[in-house]
Amino acid sequence: MKKNLRDMLNESHQKYQEIANNFSDVIWVLEVDTLTYYYVSPSVSELRGFDSKEVLGKSLEEVLTPDSYAYGLKVFKQKFKEYEEGGDPKVRMEVEVVHKSGSPVWVEFNARFFRYGDEPLMVLGISRDISDRKLLEKEQEKLIAELEEALQEKKRLLRENRILRGLLPICAECKRIRDKDGVWHDLETYISEHSEATFTHTICPRCTAKLYPGLEMPSK
Repeated sequence: MKKNLRDMLNESHQKYQEIANNFSDVIWVLEVDTLTYYYVSPSVSELRGFDSKEVLGKSLEEVLTPDSYAYGLKVFKQKFKEYEEGGDPKVRMEVEVVHKSGSPVWVEFNARFFRYGDEPLMVLGISRDISDRKLLEKEQEKLIAELEEALQEKKRLLRENRILRGLLPICAECKRIRDKDGVWHDLETYISEHSEATFTHTICPRCTAKLYPGLEMPSK
């Protein structure tokens, strides 16, 4: 009696059970036509919480998160096209699979197309948990963003400091400021455009006495 691929895979795992039980990566076989799992190694329980029998016959869409499925389908179609054109493309992706608890788990998988005898075209792959690495990458990205923000703030402060501490040509009469291009600006406009300072208007006691004689204002 001719053995099919699943029988051979199961026999291999029985033969190398001790190795399989201590192998954390998940070995799987996917049917290309239906994108359903033809075989999954027992280590899937450690990765996703499901028994291997619970995964058999499940579609790729049921295993991946929606975003990862859309991405994975796009990659598979492209690699399948390369295979049909006579190539031997390797498939490598970082995607999120759904754990039995409902939470997503980041995995990296490497796979390639193959055909065994008269069996349908298959994809043989190995999946590995990369959740810790993705978490570290996210923390690194956050740190880089914070450093870039701090650098931009430092540059802004240095720019304002140079502007405000430098010698500014100012009209002795109207108090307008001349910029480096020779254009004159109102004092308020110039400061507002070259710093984050904003102005509020009031009137000092000296000007009050001059403009409104007899009107007293408390001095501060």
